[in-house]
Amino acid sequence: MLLTVIVLLLYNKKRTRDQTKIREARERHAQAEQQVADARDRIDVFTRHLIEKNNLIDSLRVQLDQSKDLTHEVAEKLLAEPLLTEAGWENFRQEFSKAYPVFFQQLGERYEGLTPAMERLAALIFLQLNNYQIANVLGIGKESVARSKRRLRIILKLATDESLEDHVKTLATRS
Repeated sequence: MLLTVIVLLLYNKKRTRDQTKIREARERHAQAEQQVADARDRIDVFTRHLIEKNNLIDSLRVQLDQSKDLTHEVAEKLLAEPLLTEAGWENFRQEFSKAYPVFFQQLGERYEGLTPAMERLAALIFLQLNNYQIANVLGIGKESVARSKRRLRIILKLATDESLEDHVKTLATRS
């Protein structure tokens, strides 16, 4: 009888420990999912912010064409683009990596010889920005974006009928 009670107590202790481990694993999983959701929300906000900045740049260009007078305030607004600096890019990359953890990993594993500029371009293409928006974000011309996309297509070894945008979207999923 005493042996039965001891076995039941040991079984109950093991079961309690297992339930605690399961509960902790679920909590860690829920936390990780929340962090991913938060990072995706921040990336969405960042993308909207980029689009708003592009609109601001458009309106500033119109004002510049009308006035032909570059004021100090306009110059500051144009230089405030987040990805023009290394620090801005690193902040963006960290948030992007939280939201899409396998993107840069897949990009690096599948394709050798990618420059940091190509990684930036791929991330912006993934966010579905058009050439004009990418040009404004990177501080380059639209023609430079088109040339960069052509170089990226060559490095990614895409067929002429394969869409660069569709291919880049596949990098956010594990294969």
